[in-house]
Amino acid sequence: MVVRCRRKRIPRVVVVYAAAAVISLIYLLHQEDWEKPRYDKVNNEPLILGEPMPLQKASDIVKSSSDRHKIRIKLRLMSIPPHGSRVIFCIFAQCCNCAVIITKRPQIILPHCAIVIATTNNPGRWSKADSQGFLWAYDRIEDWDWVVKVDDDSFLLVENLRKALVGLDTQTPVATGMQFTAGPSNDVYLQGGSGYVLSRGAVTQLVERGLHEHVCKRLHLGTSEDVNMGRCLKYLGVQFLDSRDSKGHQRFHVLPPQELLDPRRAKRWRHFWQSRYPINFGLANMSKKVISFHQVDADSMYLIYYLIYYLNPLQTDGHEEVLSFQQS
Repeated sequence: MVVRCRRKRIPRVVVVYAAAAVISLIYLLHQEDWEKPRYDKVNNEPLILGEPMPLQKASDIVKSSSDRHKIRIKLRLMSIPPHGSRVIFCIFAQCCNCAVIITKRPQIILPHCAIVIATTNNPGRWSKADSQGFLWAYDRIEDWDWVVKVDDDSFLLVENLRKALVGLDTQTPVATGMQFTAGPSNDVYLQGGSGYVLSRGAVTQLVERGLHEHVCKRLHLGTSEDVNMGRCLKYLGVQFLDSRDSKGHQRFHVLPPQELLDPRRAKRWRHFWQSRYPINFGLANMSKKVISFHQVDADSMYLIYYLIYYLNPLQTDGHEEVLSFQQS
C-alpha cells in the first residue's frame, strides 16, 4: 500500500506579501540610481536634463495675442520620488512665467525653477501643499496672476490655459479645474491630478485667512490634498468656475489621452460617478481646447509634445522649406 503525502500549499497571501517585500527591497537598494539622470555614453551629457526642448513651433499652433501674452502663470509642481520633475521642466514648465517644485528630495538643480524642500514635521499632504506651495507664491504675489497646481505625471497645455483665462479678473477670488464631489454632502472640490488654477485673489484669501488666521484648520479635514483644498476654498468664499468648453466637453482630465480617446474604456471606469459633470470617451467627445491630462508617463509626455509642437502638418509658417522625395 502506497501512502501519498500531501504537500502543504503556501497561502496565497504569504506569497503576495513576500513578493511585495522583495520588490520594496530592490527599490530601496537602487532608488538612488533610478533617480539619477541618465547620460549619453558618447557625449557624456544628460539625456533628459540640459537645455529644455525648444518651442519654435509653439507660435505656429497658438497665435498668442497681446492679451494672452500678458497673462502670467506660476506653475506649482508636486514631485514625489521616484517620479521626477526633469521631464516636466523640459516640456511645459518653460512655457510658464515661473515654476516652483515641491519635493522631499531635490534630484538636480533645474534652470529657472525654484526648489522648495518639503518638510516632514507637518502631518499629511495637505499641510505640505498649502503651507509650502502657496505661502511661497504669496510672498511673490506681484510676480504672477494665476497659480496652477499639477502633479509630476500631469501634462499641461499652457497656451490653452492662457486663452481660457483671458478676460478674467485675477483679483477676484476664483478657482477652476475638474470638479469632483466627495462625502455624504457631495462637497465640490477640484481634482488634484488633473490640476487646478487659483487666481491671485484666491491665493490671497487662502493664505491670509485660511493659513495665517487658521480658518481652514477649524474644518474637518482629512489627508486628501485636493478635497481639503476644495473645502477650504469654498469656506473662504472662493467661486469655482466651470472649466468645460462651449460644447460641454471637459478640458481638465484625470486620465491620459490614449484612454480618453478609446470609447471602449467608458465601461471600465465606474468610479467617475464622483465627477460633477459627465466624463465621455471617444474622439467626438474630446475638446479641441484641452488644458491638461493626468497619469501621463515620461514617454507619453515626449510623444504628446512632439505631436503638438513639432509634427503639426496642417500649419506651417510659410518660410520652411519642404524637401520632396528624390531618387537615390
